[in-house]
Amino acid sequence: MYWVVSRWQPKMGMADEWRARGMKVREAMRQMPGIEFVDSFGTENGDVCAMVGYASEEDYKRIVQDPAGPFERIIADQKLEEVANWVSSDRGPSLDA
Repeated sequence: MYWVVSRWQPKMGMADEWRARGMKVREAMRQMPGIEFVDSFGTENGDVCAMVGYASEEDYKRIVQDPAGPFERIIADQKLEEVANWVSSDRGPSLDA
């Protein structure tokens, strides 16, 4: 599995809207071929980390790195960047596979 953990920071006063839109994004991602795991958690400073397990690095690239791909369409459809700022992402293959 190829893992990505992305940190997002809700914009001031937008935490509730961020949660609602983020849930829709995660629900859509769970339906995509090539994605095996999707979850999120809140951090102690109020950021949100999304964890996504892709079947392979190739699936990750197909879904996320294509500027016209499914991830970019979902982010645009939900206008996610109106309510939160992407902070960073860490990614790599599972070490226990």
